[in-house]
Amino acid sequence: MNVLVPLMARLFRVLLSESKMPACWKVAKLSPIHKKGEVLNPGDYRMIVVSGVMYRIFANVLKDLVTDWCVKKGKIPDTQFGFFPGRSTLHPL
Repeated sequence: MNVLVPLMARLFRVLLSESKMPACWKVAKLSPIHKKGEVLNPGDYRMIVVSGVMYRIFANVLKDLVTDWCVKKGKIPDTQFGFFPGRSTLHPL
């Protein structure tokens, strides 16, 4: 078993119980990606945000916890298709 998993789980529990997140996790890097056209034209680029690994792991854990809670409490209506596990926006069609 990975030795970091129990430590990360304990850290995440503390962060959730205190409703806090380390400031360094909130920092992201903005990177330009060339779409098409002239390489020297700034309008031919789109920006992407690259977040830190710990923030992304914590965000996924939090998303799973919230989704599980919503499912158990019946907070997701049957008409919700997008952004829900096992459902697609193509289902209503």
